[in-house]
Amino acid sequence: FEKNENLAIFSLREELIALGKALVSFDELKQLFEKGDKKEVIKVDKVLKDRDYFPPLWKEKKIKFQ
Repeated sequence: FEKNENLAIFSLREELIALGKALVSFDELKQLFEKGDKKEVIKVDKVLKDRDYFPPLWKEKKIKFQ
């Protein structure tokens, strides 16, 4: 994807979570990931799931993603 393209954000269960625009290209995202840099990469326009949709542990950041 390229900067300013429309993107859809899906859960691992393939459920549509949100819609937005890319703030960086795919190549820029790869470089950020490789460097371990943190930066906003999507400007969310529309959230389609309720806040309480995900388990409470995710909100407390007790689950570590690798």
